[in-house]
Amino acid sequence: MKADPKSPASQIVFRFAGGANLDPKKDKHMHEATLTIVDDDRLEVNGIGWENGAPAKEMCCGLKLVRKK
Repeated sequence: MKADPKSPASQIVFRFAGGANLDPKKDKHMHEATLTIVDDDRLEVNGIGWENGAPAKEMCCGLKLVRKK
C-alpha cells in the first residue's frame, strides 16, 4: 500500500498499490487502511480487505491505541 498524499490533515490513508505474486481480482488482501490521529494520546486504524474483486466481509478490522499515562 502507498500513502495517499491527499489524505486529510488528521489521517493517513493507505491504498493498495499492487503486489508481487498476488492477483487482486481473486486473492484476499488488505486493500485500504486509514490511520486517524484522534488527539495527542489516541490513534485509530481501520482497514478494508478485498477478496474476489470486492470488499471482504470477514476481513475488515479496527484498532484503537491509547497512550498510558
